[in-house]
Amino acid sequence: MLLLNLKVTHGLTNTCFTDILRLLANKILPKDNKLPHSHREVSSIMKDIGMEYKTYDACPNDHILYYGENANLQQCPVCHTNRYRQDQVSKKVPYKVLRHIPLKPRFERMFKCKELAKYMDYHAQGRSQDGVMRMVADSKYWKDIEEKWPHLRNEPRNARISLAMDGVNPFGDLRTTYSVWPVLIINNNLPPWMAMKKEHAMLTLIIPGKYQVKDMDVYMEPLIDELRELWDGVNMYDVSRPVNDRNFLFHAILIWTIHDAPGLSICCGLQTKGKHGCPSCGPKLLHRQSKDLNKTVYDEYRQFLPQNHRYRVRDKHKFNGKEVEMRKPIKMNPARWKAMYDKKEGTCFPLGMKRLSIFYKLEYYENLPIAHLLDTMHIGKNVAECLWKHLNGTNLEAQIKLRKDLRVANIMPNMWLHEDNSYVHAPWNFTSNEKENIISTMKNIRFPSGFGATLKNLFTRDGSEFSGLKIHDWHNWIKYVLPAAIPSTFDHDVTLTIYKLCKYLRWVSSKEIHQDELKYWKRNVSLLMCDIQMCFPPSFFNSQEHYLVHLVEEIEQCGPIHIRTMWLVERYMKVLKQFVRQKARPEGSIVEGYMVFQAMVHLSEYLPQLHIEAPRLWNYNQSQSFEGEKLKGEGTSKRIKDAKEWEALHLYVAYNSDFMLEWMEKYAEQKKLEDENAWTNIYNRYGENTNRGLPASHKRKWPDRCSWNWLKTNIENEETKGQDRVTQQQLNFIKGSINGEVRYYKRMWNFGHHYRIRKVDEKRQTYDCGVSASFEVECRSHANDRQPITSTLRYYGVLEDIIELDFMSFKKVFFRVEWYKLIEVGEEKTILLHNNGFHMINTSRFEATSEPYVFPSQCDQIFLIPNLEQPGWSFVIDYDPRGRRVTFVPDVEDHDLLEDAEVPPEEIDGQDGDDVIVNDAYDQDEDHDEFTEVSEGHDQPHGHQVHEDDEFIDFNLPVVEGGEDYESDGINLFVDLGSINDGVFLPSDEEISCEDDIF
Repeated sequence: MLLLNLKVTHGLTNTCFTDILRLLANKILPKDNKLPHSHREVSSIMKDIGMEYKTYDACPNDHILYYGENANLQQCPVCHTNRYRQDQVSKKVPYKVLRHIPLKPRFERMFKCKELAKYMDYHAQGRSQDGVMRMVADSKYWKDIEEKWPHLRNEPRNARISLAMDGVNPFGDLRTTYSVWPVLIINNNLPPWMAMKKEHAMLTLIIPGKYQVKDMDVYMEPLIDELRELWDGVNMYDVSRPVNDRNFLFHAILIWTIHDAPGLSICCGLQTKGKHGCPSCGPKLLHRQSKDLNKTVYDEYRQFLPQNHRYRVRDKHKFNGKEVEMRKPIKMNPARWKAMYDKKEGTCFPLGMKRLSIFYKLEYYENLPIAHLLDTMHIGKNVAECLWKHLNGTNLEAQIKLRKDLRVANIMPNMWLHEDNSYVHAPWNFTSNEKENIISTMKNIRFPSGFGATLKNLFTRDGSEFSGLKIHDWHNWIKYVLPAAIPSTFDHDVTLTIYKLCKYLRWVSSKEIHQDELKYWKRNVSLLMCDIQMCFPPSFFNSQEHYLVHLVEEIEQCGPIHIRTMWLVERYMKVLKQFVRQKARPEGSIVEGYMVFQAMVHLSEYLPQLHIEAPRLWNYNQSQSFEGEKLKGEGTSKRIKDAKEWEALHLYVAYNSDFMLEWMEKYAEQKKLEDENAWTNIYNRYGENTNRGLPASHKRKWPDRCSWNWLKTNIENEETKGQDRVTQQQLNFIKGSINGEVRYYKRMWNFGHHYRIRKVDEKRQTYDCGVSASFEVECRSHANDRQPITSTLRYYGVLEDIIELDFMSFKKVFFRVEWYKLIEVGEEKTILLHNNGFHMINTSRFEATSEPYVFPSQCDQIFLIPNLEQPGWSFVIDYDPRGRRVTFVPDVEDHDLLEDAEVPPEEIDGQDGDDVIVNDAYDQDEDHDEFTEVSEGHDQPHGHQVHEDDEFIDFNLPVVEGGEDYESDGINLFVDLGSINDGVFLPSDEEISCEDDIF
C-alpha cells in the first residue's frame, strides 16, 4: 500500500508501477515473498477490502443514464444516439461514464474502526450546554429534524449528512472549458474539525464533463436510490460499543446541499440571477430592471423592516420618495416550492424555478426546513470586490451610465448627470489623495505566516491598482484591512456604513455564535442594508449582495457557517486535481487516485505508524489530544545569571500550574492573615479613619522574593520530614532546571499560530511576533482600598524570546514579551477604541515591567496595521488561525479535546534542525479560579489567564475616552465598564425598539 501511495503521489504510470513491483519481488526480496507482481493484482486486493466503485454509461446529450430499467438499452430513447462509440470496433467504449462510489461500504468501514466509530455520536456528547452555537448539532435546524423524526434522536449514531458539489477544471488550464462535477458527502455527526477534513469527506459521484451538463438530475439517480435505502435503514456493526449493543439499524438523512450560485441553479433547478434570483425570497422579492446598467438590481430593502418602521413612510424622502407597504417575503423551503410547482399551468414553471429537482424523490425532502445553503464564501468575495470597485471609482462611460440610473431610480438628486454630461464627485468614491493613503497603508501591512497574500506584491508597477487576490485574500481585505485603512477624510456616513458592513462580515464568519449577538444582528441587518442603500448607488446591489440580508436567519437555523461552507469543497477540488495523470481520462484518474487515498486513510486507522502524506498531529491511540506546542529548530543553551529573572520564571510556573496550586493558596492565606493583622495594628494605634496604609514590608512586589523563599523552605521542610504531601514533580520544580540552563528558540507553533522572535521577524515580510493575552487583575480606587474590584485586561506586546525550561520530569515553555504600555485615560493614554471596532495602540511606548513571561497557551497572536495618519499608532487585529478548534468540552473523558493545530509538513523558512515536541509544555488550569494574583497597576500582567469572546460594536458610540477611574496601589487604572474586548455595547431589548435606528 505504501508503494501504491507513492504511485498516486508522484504520478507513476501503471507500467512503471508494475516494473517496480517485479523488481522488488524478483531481485530484492526473498524468493518466497507475497508481494503482488502487477498493478492488476494490487487492484484486485483493493476490491477485496471494499475499495471499489461502480460505473454507469450515460447518453452524450445527458438525456438518460443506462441504469436501472435503462441498463440494457443500446440507444438513447430520446435522441436515439448510440450508447457506444462507432469508431471503436475491438471493444465497447461508451461516450460518457458516471463513476459512483457507494456510501454504505464506507459507513461500514467507519463503524469497524473503533477509534473513529465512537465519534459518530459525538454530537450527543459534544453539544453545547451554554447556549453558544459551535457546531451543527447546536442549531435549531438539528433539533427540528429530531422532533419530526424521533427515530433519528433515539439512535445518535444515525447520520445527518450534507451534499456538496462544484464544477472543477481537472487540467488547471483556464483556456479549456472542460468541467468535471465531483459530488461530496459530509458527515455532520463527526466533530467539525474532523468532518471538514479531506480524510473524512466522502466522494460519491464523478459526473463527466467536457461540456456543460444539461440535466444534472440524470446523473444523481444512483445516489438518490442509495440515500433512500439509507433512510429506510441498513444493518451496521459498531465495534466501539459493548458486544450486546454492536448490531443496530442505521439510518441516514440528507439535511441540506451546499453549492455556489451556478451550482445551485444547475443542480437544484432554482434561479440565482435575473428578476427572481434569490432562492430564499422567491417571486415576492422587490427588484428593478435597469436599462442603463443592463442588469437586474435589488435596491429596495425597506420591505425587510418592521411594518411600522419610519423608513417605510415617514423617511421615504431618504430613498426614492415612494412608500413601501410590502411585507418581508416568506422564506422559501422545499414544501413551498413544491406547492407552487403543483399549481403551475401547462408546461410553464413557477417564477424562480427552472425544474423540479430530483431530490423530491426522497420522501423526507419536502419536509426539510431548509434544503439549500447560501454560499458565504463567494458572497463575501463578491461583496468585497464590488465594494472596492465602487470605492476606487469606475471609468467615465460607466460613471455616466451609473448617474443616469440614479435619475431613473429617483435617488440622490445631487449626484445626477448634468446636461453637459458632467457630474459632481460621489461620496462613495475615493479622491486621489484618499486613494493614495489607503494604498500606502495596504503596502505597509505585514500579515502573519499563512494569513494571506502580501498585499504590496499584488499592486501594479505604478502602484495604483492591485489584482491577483484569491477568495481568502478578499475576505481578509474586507474584514480586517479596509476598516483599518480607510482614510479619516472620507465621507463620514459612508465610512460608518462600511464599518458596519465589515463588522457584520466578521461576525458572520465567527466560529462561535452567541445568542445576544444573534438577536442584535437579526434585529438590525435590515437597517444595515438600508444604510448601504442610502450610501451606495443601485449598481452595488447584485444578487450576491442581496444574500447578505439572509445570512442571519440562516445562521440562526443552521449554526456557524465555517462548518457548512464552500471552503471545504474548493480545497477538496485541489486534492482531486492532483490525482489527474492521464489527461485523456481525467475522471478515471480522479476516482482511481481517490480510492488509493481512501485505502491509505482506512489502513492508517489500524496502523498508526502508517502516515498518509505527513506525520499527523492527531493520534487516536495515545492521549486523544492535539499537541498544541511545537518548537522549531534545535535551540541554544544559555544560563540565566540574573537571580531575579530566574526566580520570576519559577514563580510564574508556580502561580499558573495545577501541581503548585495548593502551596500558592496556603501562601495567599498566610499573607492575607498577615495583612489583616497589620491593618488591625494600624486602626488600634491611629483610629479607623486614618489615611495611613500598610508598611512597605507588607506591599508585595514582583517577583515576590518572600513567596519564593517561603515556597522553597516549606517544601524542603515537608520533604525532610518525609511527608507524602510533597510530590516528585514539586521537588523537581524547587530544584530548578537541569544545570541551571535554559534553551532559547527562535520560532514555534502554538495552536495553529506560528511565532517568531522579533529579532528574526524584522528581517521578513511576515509579522509573527505579535502577542496578546488577557489577565484578571485587582483594581483599587486608592492605595489603601480594602475592597478591590477584579477586572479583565487585555495586554499586547512583542515576542522577544522563546524559552524552554527542563525540570527533569516535565518541561515548560515561556514567552518573554515586551508589553506595550497600557494607559486608557488622560492625555498620555496609549490605547483607545476606534469606531471601526479595533483597538488602536501606541507602539512607541512599552511597559517597564519586571514580569515579561507568559505561557504560549495563554497567548493569542495579533498583527498590526499602521495608522499613517497618526504616526506611532497602529490598529491591533486579533484573528483565529485556520483550523483552530472551537468546541464545547463535556465532562466526559473520551471527549476531553484540546484546540486543533494545523502545522504544515514543510519548514516555513527553510531552517534546518530537528523538531522538538513538547508534550507537557502547557497546563490546563482554566478549570479553577480560586486564586488570583493581586497586581500593581498596569505593569503587572500576571494572574489567572482569561480568553475573551469576540463581540460586536455599537457604531454610534464615540471613540472611548471616558469611563470609571480606579487606582491600583496609587496608580490610576481605567476600566471601561460599558465596553468588552473590541468595544461592544449591548443594549437590552427594552432599550431598543424595532423602529429605532440603532446604527
